[in-house]
Amino acid sequence: MRSAGGERDLRAGQPGASRAHVYVAVDADRAGMTAAEVLTARALDAGIEAIALCPRLEDFNEDLRLLGKAQLRGAVRHQLLPEDAARFVDGGKA
Repeated sequence: MRSAGGERDLRAGQPGASRAHVYVAVDADRAGMTAAEVLTARALDAGIEAIALCPRLEDFNEDLRLLGKAQLRGAVRHQLLPEDAARFVDGGKA
């Protein structure tokens, strides 16, 4: 599993294209980290890159409740690949 960075494309194996990717939201406890490891291994076995999204606190629900929507959005945005951040957080704006 890695943190976000670099361009990815669903057309893996084609010239100029890179691997598909999936985001794994990781809870900051033993069970969450174990689940993230299992999901990452499954993704890699299927030829899909797994990118970890990590909360600031114990989990994303706690981040939302205690930090608020704007801070959660900002924290997650910085963990996304640039094209995904533009699409999912910025509403499609480049």
